[in-house]
Amino acid sequence: MSETKQSTDNVKEKDWGYELTWAKKENYGAKIYVFQKPGKTPFVMNLQTAKSYFVNAGVFQFRWIDKDGKIFQSEVKEGAVLECLPATPYSLECTTSNGSVTEANSGHIENDERVVITTDRF
Repeated sequence: MSETKQSTDNVKEKDWGYELTWAKKENYGAKIYVFQKPGKTPFVMNLQTAKSYFVNAGVFQFRWIDKDGKIFQSEVKEGAVLECLPATPYSLECTTSNGSVTEANSGHIENDERVVITTDRF
């Protein structure tokens, strides 16, 4: 078993709450998104990283763009599981206060994420 390590740089403040990274390894990673108020992420895509999400609490609009550029949307609630394949732009919008989503991913790759559409554009 490896030594226990406490990180102080694993929380990123956002306008809607914060993002807490609790695993950032070459082969896997994990985050928790805590929405203290309604808010949304930009449309992002990862070139190589696959991601899965579990909705812990709240109601979310999950949006994604297909290969033809068409935007799709689905409302998801507590207990829902979402998957984002590499090269698929997606966004999460929490429509309630106190929403939370846990992310598991296939590992940290430097400069893999691209912002496709900023939050002020949709």
